[in-house]
Amino acid sequence: MYFVPDTVDRGYVLDYRGTYFDRVYAQYRTKPKAVQWYEITKNMAGLLVDTAWSIRTSYDIDNVGGERLDVIGRIVVASRNFTALPELFPGIFDLTDGSEFGDEDAMFSELTVASDAVMSDDLYRLVIKSKIAKNNGDATIESILDAAALLLPKADNLRLIDNDDGEFGIEYSGAMTNLEKWALTNGDLLPRPQGITFTGFVEV
Repeated sequence: MYFVPDTVDRGYVLDYRGTYFDRVYAQYRTKPKAVQWYEITKNMAGLLVDTAWSIRTSYDIDNVGGERLDVIGRIVVASRNFTALPELFPGIFDLTDGSEFGDEDAMFSELTVASDAVMSDDLYRLVIKSKIAKNNGDATIESILDAAALLLPKADNLRLIDNDDGEFGIEYSGAMTNLEKWALTNGDLLPRPQGITFTGFVEV
């Protein structure tokens, strides 16, 4: 077998499994013990590549979900839980009848309330990628753009807009989902220097 460093060539090994008998010398093909001996390498190679492929795909953030995604989150120390602020719609009341604040007729609820929630797989993937980008970046312009490219794979021509006033935005073309735009604008997922505010995205 042949492996390129840092690469598991699944197709090569599968082909090796299917055609290994053609590689046996002609005088040994009719010898059962010789064929069994050759099969040892084939079987071990198959087990090795299956294990390597399983490990590689088990950490594929874009394709795993559920508990397997939770495992990746625990590795990078990113929790799936967060605090949401669901919007409430208080009833309208009329004070023309003489009711005062504090009276039962004048009571109403707040506009929002804090509630514990769990991220969906799509949102959790963005949080995990953001944690990886922040852990490996230094909040320079280049690392911010690298993080944006990682979090927004379908957005092209990313450019950082520096307003020289403690704020910056990102200009882009291409596609960005509503979830990606909301999460990166409101979730503080992009790396940024301390005290610098991210203002959002500008599509061109």
